[in-house]
Amino acid sequence: MLPVGRRGGGGIRVDAAWGSDGMGDEDRRAVSEKAEKNTGPSAEPWAPPGGGPSRDRKAGTGRPSSDGASLSPGHGTPDGLMAPSGPQRRKGRMFATVGGGLVLIGGLVVAGVVVRRSEAAPKVSVEQAAVEAGQDLDQAAGVSYSGTYGAKPAIFGVTRAGSAYGSFATGGSPVRQVEVAGTVYLKTDAAFWAAHGLPADSAGRVGGRWAKAMDGVIGMRVAYLSAPYLAKTLEQVGNDPHARTVSVGGRPAIELTSGSITYDIARNKPRRLLRIKGTAGDDRFSLGVTPLQPGDTRSVFARLRGDVQELQGAFDPGITPLQDGKIQFSACGQSGCMVRGTVTPTADKDPFSSTKRSDITMNVSFGAGGPATPTCVGTGSAEKYQKVTITCRATSTAWSSWYRAQSHGNELHATATFDAHVNSTADIQHLLAGIDHERLNG
Repeated sequence: MLPVGRRGGGGIRVDAAWGSDGMGDEDRRAVSEKAEKNTGPSAEPWAPPGGGPSRDRKAGTGRPSSDGASLSPGHGTPDGLMAPSGPQRRKGRMFATVGGGLVLIGGLVVAGVVVRRSEAAPKVSVEQAAVEAGQDLDQAAGVSYSGTYGAKPAIFGVTRAGSAYGSFATGGSPVRQVEVAGTVYLKTDAAFWAAHGLPADSAGRVGGRWAKAMDGVIGMRVAYLSAPYLAKTLEQVGNDPHARTVSVGGRPAIELTSGSITYDIARNKPRRLLRIKGTAGDDRFSLGVTPLQPGDTRSVFARLRGDVQELQGAFDPGITPLQDGKIQFSACGQSGCMVRGTVTPTADKDPFSSTKRSDITMNVSFGAGGPATPTCVGTGSAEKYQKVTITCRATSTAWSSWYRAQSHGNELHATATFDAHVNSTADIQHLLAGIDHERLNG
């Protein structure tokens, strides 16, 4: 009888010995055919106890180490790939073929037998592929992304330091986004702000202008897609036991998932991140990835500078100026009228707002039982939860004409709105200096 060897943690074990004259040519052919059948693609893959080899990333040698784990094809892993395994797999059988010479099998000397293992196709470590893709991305001076966001075309760009811009659509509203110095700003329509809880009058004033984004309205922080940040992320997603092979633009790729984000990595060298997919808020996105070399980042920085220059006086809808009583009038006559209002900035809409001090604008519209025509605007500055009194005086020609047209029996009527703003002229210069520092120093 032919000995049947099993592969285990210690090599090959002989189940039964055989005599020197117990097998003929037909027996040998039968055994050989059975060996080919059991070692073919459909055979149960073998894995050593405790998991198979992985790449030693700490040493940086690329040699197999014994502290990793492996997963063979057929278990949620791309064919020919290796990924971390779970519990030890059932050992598959391995049969000897007959040749000349003496072979030691499981401690027994067997005459006339040579044990050969079938040559498996070269395997690629999923973890190593993710690490290589991260290393490739970490060399980039910036990254650009293009694809779809909420089923509409979208583009994003981000520097190594995390300054970023984007153009996309969400909920039917077109959005421009810029991230600088850790703060996100959005420029979108009134419908967007109304959908996120702003009163209709406030949404109308913010719509179409740059505004500091409240945490609850930010769908995607593009800074988290910067090259260094994403490179570190890729080092951690290579242990996905459900990795699988997909096609990205006709190119074979390894698809890894972590949380709600999927990363598609080129299967063949050079291994690099090809695409990311996932969910941001209520929107699905799918974005192709283009690492940028230093000479390719000029357009990224040019757009960032242009957007940042528009951020002066940006609305801060996360700060609500609460009015303290009614507005007061004084010294009102044909030459003009003084208006005074007191408010307290609060962060009720954005409790985690990073704003420490806000510029408050008071917009006053006059009326005397009819349409309001004359206006005046006053500004003040205060820290959160500290009162500030703001004044303005109407002295325009429109005021004088309106005042003369009023009958002396009518009382003066006016309405006032208060909005919080951020970014003074000095603030914008500081932000631009930071962008230029990134551009020059990487």
